[in-house]
Amino acid sequence: MEKYQELRRELARLWSVKVAVTPVAIVTLGVVSKNLQEYLQKIRVTVRTELLQKAALLGSARIKGKSLEA
Repeated sequence: MEKYQELRRELARLWSVKVAVTPVAIVTLGVVSKNLQEYLQKIRVTVRTELLQKAALLGSARIKGKSLEA
């Protein structure tokens, strides 16, 4: 969250709006924060958590497969 604070300040200054940083992260094994649904609601995204986890797992598997081919 800290690394995005400078960007937040700059966006707020440029556009004269209130800007908030909302953490939404899904790691390679599909692990999500217990607060993920709350964060998604804040940014008005409606998607099932299982679909996000599946996408993360499939993406990780694809990357791993490509690295083994090389």
